[in-house]
Amino acid sequence: MTSSFDFSFKSPSQVVFADESVDSVDERGTAPYLQEDMDESDFKDILRNRRIVIAEDEGITLLLLKTFLSHAGLSVVGTAVNGERAYETITRERPEIVLLDIKLPGPMNGLDTARKVFEVYRPCVLILSAYSDYRDEARELGINGYIVKPVEKNKLLAEITEAYQQYRSSLTSH
Repeated sequence: MTSSFDFSFKSPSQVVFADESVDSVDERGTAPYLQEDMDESDFKDILRNRRIVIAEDEGITLLLLKTFLSHAGLSVVGTAVNGERAYETITRERPEIVLLDIKLPGPMNGLDTARKVFEVYRPCVLILSAYSDYRDEARELGINGYIVKPVEKNKLLAEITEAYQQYRSSLTSH
């Protein structure tokens, strides 16, 4: 079994953001919430000690994500391999950030899980998927970020950072 992640680091100028909407990317392709010259340590400063739950059904990918995000300074407070367990873990732990695979086994996929969580509280939720087909549905639901696999380390950190900063900004503007 191979992982769908390429964990090699690239320079920040090579980071491409998954959300290609005009709201998220300026004319240079740079996310407005992130500085062009940000590096891994900058992402770590923003994300340090933020609580996250990861839901991913591929065991090796889940392990890689948990290890990498922990090393990046996030506090991984729970993991799950299906939608039901993800919902239970998220509502019990109440993390600030949730990373959900779109194709979770069982009756609840990633979007179903997010929809149900949003009935309880509103964390920053990012969808992680090998499929771009669900991007519009995710946006309509209010998902904060949509990351298409495979993804590199810096890109993953950049996407989580951008989504989290936009999420925080939306909380203070309401």
